[in-house]
Amino acid sequence: MDTKISYRSLDDPDRSFRLIKLHPSKDNEIATSDNLVCDIEEHFRGDCPSYTALSYVWATPESKKEDIIANGTKVQISQTVENAWKLIPYSLFTSSKVFCS
Repeated sequence: MDTKISYRSLDDPDRSFRLIKLHPSKDNEIATSDNLVCDIEEHFRGDCPSYTALSYVWATPESKKEDIIANGTKVQISQTVENAWKLIPYSLFTSSKVFCS
């Protein structure tokens, strides 16, 4: 399984950053690791969509991992992150919120 996300360097590392945009699960269903899908987008400070930051503790290399789809590629994330993402209410997705990694 390909677990590396391919992306290029930031256009302007001093002014730009990446946001993770989570897609809502289908038919308002409860999110599971089988249906977590996101895109990683580059934005410039001061010219980006509104977003909600999600803070979490990084897992150790030995921690359990879960598969998600990021930019069309199956990748692994820590179970800690997956659990947090599954708790985000569907209503936040419908307002096109973008969540920071």
